[in-house]
Amino acid sequence: LHYNLGFALYHLGDYSTGAQEFRCSTELKSDMKEAWYNLGCCYMQMNAYRDAIYALKVALDIDPKYVNAMNNLAISLAETGDIDGAIEILERASDIREDASVFYNLGLLYARKNMKEKAEECFEKAASIDPQHIRALLGLRLIRASL
Repeated sequence: LHYNLGFALYHLGDYSTGAQEFRCSTELKSDMKEAWYNLGCCYMQMNAYRDAIYALKVALDIDPKYVNAMNNLAISLAETGDIDGAIEILERASDIREDASVFYNLGLLYARKNMKEKAEECFEKAASIDPQHIRALLGLRLIRASL
């Protein structure tokens, strides 16, 4: 009940109340990775990145190959300034599953570090996985214009 309510509230944009429901869900079933993941997503939407990092790490403790949690953990780490930690997480995620969002986010992080060739490779990979990934295509165009 709490999980489903949290999910509905998240999708309605009520992240604070959604987070409360996901917290209740984790208290009732502490090994439910989806509840921890979605709690992290709520925190991210509220710009509470340190709380998001905690929740996403718990989700990864439950399932170390949870690529969506890895992707969001990397975004949260980057938002707190830990670019190298974010890259490390995404590199591991890319070894688990080819995911356009993972490669797109890696491209963004490499671009932030001015590693343009690595950024280009990642945007290319994201676009090859999902040819409709508009942000990856735009990132590729912008990075190529700067080379």
